[in-house]
Amino acid sequence: MSTINEQPTTDGIMLTSPNILWQKRFYFVLTILGWLTFAAVIIWGISLIITPLVLFGFSALLAYLIFPMVRFFSRRMPRVLAILSSILLLLVVMGFVIFFIVAAAVQQFALLISLIQKAFQHPERYPQFLAIQNELGKLGISGARSKSLVNNLRVFLRKPMGVLPRSWAAFSSW
Repeated sequence: MSTINEQPTTDGIMLTSPNILWQKRFYFVLTILGWLTFAAVIIWGISLIITPLVLFGFSALLAYLIFPMVRFFSRRMPRVLAILSSILLLLVVMGFVIFFIVAAAVQQFALLISLIQKAFQHPERYPQFLAIQNELGKLGISGARSKSLVNNLRVFLRKPMGVLPRSWAAFSSW
């Protein structure tokens, strides 16, 4: 045995195994935090790039769609006028498509609300609704509680039903 201390020291502090274990854990946590920070910076950078890329893709798709119309119209009128008329025609067609899709969605939403109201008013006519009520009973939701929920839902659903026909009338009047 030698009289010299064989354990490493750093500025008079003995590096025992608990200190070494603590340092390993500390470096491990720092490594994880570093990688998480690096990943966050990468995601942030991608988020800055994605919006212009989506706009560029949409623009390329729009140009691809109107190119045949521009080529057709440019035989009969100047190119600038052909481009403007092609864009205007595309916007009108897209407007009509969106208008009819929104109209159909509003009608379907109104039908869904009326069906839900009828199911709450006359649950015996809708066996699926009775099955849901039975499952709620199995979960411990009593009939009185479900009826109060139904009444609250009726009040909630009557509000959109009053708004939808008026807003639909405003759209369909012109």
